[in-house]
Amino acid sequence: MDAETIRAYNAHAARIAAGHRTMMPARTQELIRAFFHPDSLTADVGCGSGRDSAWLAGAGYLLEQ
Repeated sequence: MDAETIRAYNAHAARIAAGHRTMMPARTQELIRAFFHPDSLTADVGCGSGRDSAWLAGAGYLLEQ
C-alpha cells in the first residue's frame, strides 16, 4: 500500500470503519455466489472487521490462512 493511502486510512480510520459497518453485504454475497464455488479455495483480499471472511467461511468457502 502506498504512503498516501496509509496516511488517509490512519487519519480517518474511525470514520472508515464506521462506514464499513453500515454497508450491507448482500450484493457482494450475491456476486460471490454467482461466480465462486463453495468448497474451493477463496481469498478475501481487503481490509475490515473480518465480517466478509466470516461469511465466506460460514457459507462453505475455503479461506487461505
